Amino acid sequence: MLAVGKRGSPEIQLTYGGMFSLTPIPIGLSITTEVLMKHLYTFLISLAILSAANPLFAQSGLWLHYSKANSGLPGDTVTAIGFDGSGGVWIGTGTEGLAKLQGTNWQVFNDFSKVPSNDINTISNAFGSMWIGTSDGLTKTDGTTWTTYTTGNSGLADNAIWSVAPDNANNLWIGTNSGLNKLTAGTSWATYSGDNVPTFPDSHFQVVAPDGNGFVWTSFISAYGMAKFNVANPTATRLINQDSISNFPGDHVMGITTDWSGNTWAAMWYTGLVKTNGTTATVYSKATTPSWPSDNMHAVAVDQCGHVWAGSDRGSMRYDGSWTMQTSEASQLVNDTVNTIAVDGSGHIWFGTNGGVSEFKPIPEKPTLSSPANQVTVVTDSVNCHWAWDCPAILKYWFEIADNAAFNNSMIDTTSTSLTQSASRWDSNFVNRKTYYWRVKAENDAGWGPMSDVWSFTYIMPVPQKPALLSPANGLTIRKDSVTCFWTLTTPHVQKYWYELSNTAQFTTSIVDTTSSTEETATNHWNTNLLDNHTYFWRVKAENAEAWGPFSDAWSFTYNSAAGVTDAMMRRCSLAQNYPNPFSDETTVRFSIAERANVSLRVYDALGRECGTVMQSAMDPGEYSVPIDASMLTQNGIYIYRLTVGSECMQRMMQVLR
Repeated sequence: MLAVGKRGSPEIQLTYGGMFSLTPIPIGLSITTEVLMKHLYTFLISLAILSAANPLFAQSGLWLHYSKANSGLPGDTVTAIGFDGSGGVWIGTGTEGLAKLQGTNWQVFNDFSKVPSNDINTISNAFGSMWIGTSDGLTKTDGTTWTTYTTGNSGLADNAIWSVAPDNANNLWIGTNSGLNKLTAGTSWATYSGDNVPTFPDSHFQVVAPDGNGFVWTSFISAYGMAKFNVANPTATRLINQDSISNFPGDHVMGITTDWSGNTWAAMWYTGLVKTNGTTATVYSKATTPSWPSDNMHAVAVDQCGHVWAGSDRGSMRYDGSWTMQTSEASQLVNDTVNTIAVDGSGHIWFGTNGGVSEFKPIPEKPTLSSPANQVTVVTDSVNCHWAWDCPAILKYWFEIADNAAFNNSMIDTTSTSLTQSASRWDSNFVNRKTYYWRVKAENDAGWGPMSDVWSFTYIMPVPQKPALLSPANGLTIRKDSVTCFWTLTTPHVQKYWYELSNTAQFTTSIVDTTSSTEETATNHWNTNLLDNHTYFWRVKAENAEAWGPFSDAWSFTYNSAAGVTDAMMRRCSLAQNYPNPFSDETTVRFSIAERANVSLRVYDALGRECGTVMQSAMDPGEYSVPIDASMLTQNGIYIYRLTVGSECMQRMMQVLR
């Protein structure tokens, strides 16, 4: 971490990962570039040594610290933190008012013109505004307009506001010294207390925490335990304490949150941290958890990865199946008394302490690969590798695949090509019957996270699909000097086609059989020397690296010199084969007309649907060349271009292959 004091502040301090820091560098008029660069060089060398010796440390994340001494924070006792929708961090202090951090710019509101008190107890983002609870009222602001609610101008039960939080039903819940307020749609007020909710043991509300399932968890300043308030049926509200769960501590609840599994976590004033499903409870304390630093808990929160963070008077703890400690001694916290914990939209963890604010930017977690399953055989045209979305706030993934477990000469390495946020990667062009190894890691604004496990799959290419015949139409009678047979481009990875022409439907004898002569790589075959008044049968199949695919259906055509296009038509115009063919971007069609006529050139797909008109005009006799842009043809495959001259037309086939 590079923590730099504001202009005129007393020092610059360099820290990383909470593991070491350099001696603070005094800032004054006499500091030189050489001095600063010397400290920075020493820091980087030490960081390189530390990272090499302890790779797990190097992957932990970045810590930033803000205090009254090195920032615009008006006071060091931080009691509330909230986030607006534009990247602003709102920070409330115990006695010095409110501050907003936007990037590197600070604004302080402590002259009573914006908020009615400098004692800030709670901050929440709800319905497009920031709500600030103070000892003398509730203030709402969008950053420009400020409105304060008190008992004199609203339905507030009391001016001492201890907690504010929105639910998912357009309600704002407000814990006060004299009741629980609900503000609906910004206009309608309701109050709940021991007078109308008999289960409530007290009307002094410490914490309010809607769980998204129609319940609001609350705790009390003058009573032990917490209540599960039923919004739809307040009289069904349930009290959670020693009377309802035998091992639930008899103590005040200072913080409440709900984890991803639906468990409720309660930070207890003197007895540790409690996880409950409403029926049973698990207590984490010095008596039950050896690594536990203190039983005096102040705050609890869940981050974007589902980890539980708890704050105490001896530092903070993170739970991801086991507990990890964060302290000021390790330079992770600016002070060990943690009053509040909040998680912003980028997954950063913010700690409000008695010595200022600490911001932790965790690096991404190790990705979990999902498919194709490890060591399976994949028989597909292409392979789509999937992994679980990681946290927090991933900017991009590094995907790597190779034909060896050491990843020497990787076939794909997205660090040097395309980087993606998508938790999947589609690839083709694998070598048949070869085993491939793949892995992934993620990056966010704190850096790269650890690499995933290495998985492998063996690729077997599926046999080619059955070709579809296109032209000439089945059963057609043709008059031409030659006949070109067309079929669809077949997948996957076809190396050649087997074209067969016979004068029998059973193909007992073949006039053309390309398996024993030339290899067909194009999707057409030109037939000459056809016998007049003869019917021919033809079929096609494709081969790739794995095997031959199935034969197409068998079609037929009859060659008859007396049928088809008239000599008059052939004398009137001519239409040449497009060039190049196949093509990816543009091709050219040449034609000639013998007399002035209305001429059009249109393109159709293989199903006869018109794709567009290339040209349409009255034209004089002559030879013409017309370009066809492939952008009008959305898919690869066979298309027909048709020249109409007056009332007569001619057509040919072309192929788009991108």
